[in-house]
Amino acid sequence: MRCDLVGVLEAAYDLQGDDGPWLAKVLTAAQPALDRGMGVAAYFFAVDRRFAIKVTGHVARGIVVPPAAVRDSIEALPAEMIRSIYFDAPPCSTVAAAFRHSLRREETYKRELRQHVDVPDFLGLRGNSAPREGAILNAPLQSMGPPPPREAMLLSRLASHVGAGLRLRRRLRAEQARLDDAEAILEPDGKIAHAAGPAEPRAARGALAGAAQAVDRARGKLRRADPEEAVGLWRALVVGRWSLVDHFDHDGRRYLVAHKNQLQDPSLHIKSLSEREQQAASLAALGHSNKLIAYDLGISLSAVSDYLARAARKLGTTSRTGLVQAMRAVPEK
Repeated sequence: MRCDLVGVLEAAYDLQGDDGPWLAKVLTAAQPALDRGMGVAAYFFAVDRRFAIKVTGHVARGIVVPPAAVRDSIEALPAEMIRSIYFDAPPCSTVAAAFRHSLRREETYKRELRQHVDVPDFLGLRGNSAPREGAILNAPLQSMGPPPPREAMLLSRLASHVGAGLRLRRRLRAEQARLDDAEAILEPDGKIAHAAGPAEPRAARGALAGAAQAVDRARGKLRRADPEEAVGLWRALVVGRWSLVDHFDHDGRRYLVAHKNQLQDPSLHIKSLSEREQQAASLAALGHSNKLIAYDLGISLSAVSDYLARAARKLGTTSRTGLVQAMRAVPEK
């Protein structure tokens, strides 16, 4: 894959400017990884509990489609198709695979899709800033068929960072956060320059230091020598709480700032679940595999299995399907 994959992650955590230019920058960085010869596009989405969708901020590279036409075609999709694409499907999927996963009828899929777009299929990356909001990056395909599993996992990891970056941008803007509000500041080699609150304990300091060193390695020689490994090192969160972003002081010295950035749904709170159990269960309900959830949260695969098993027991089920159904059945506050 000829693409500066680490550059996609860096674009995702660029906190400058408005969301529209940010999305355009992310799309430009990701285009070499996504484009199948027909261009790429991106947009923001928000889905309500009835599976009605709102689309904003459409940008495109190599595709000439009026933004209003994109918005109208997506917002006109049936609720079942919206649920399939934005909830049931994994973060990297084709529209065909997502819809067929739900209805299990390829001809139904083709009929529904061709009412709205005139291409055989789309490859899409879904980065969730919240369980029902986020950004989509997609590329038209000349034929139907999902990417190989290894490529799908790599692209899913890119999507995790897109969602985390958007979530952080919106949270910092909403809270009018300053650098002083950061829970930790680190040097690229992992040395802690400042730690407060949840970042103060020794275990948290160690996790943050290790994550900072991993990010520095990802941006070093591995960036070009082994971009897939570089992306694997740079987890979307550190122990389910922090995102690390660049900060330059007045003399140009670079630091990594740890901002709290958990995936949360303000309308959803299950008292019986711990914060980590709810995070893992929410990601499972968004079609994330255990392996991807471990990457999303920056925790071990065994810890993910434990959190999901505990969450399932507390919600009265023993299966992943039952857990997902229970999470989606929780009423809004």
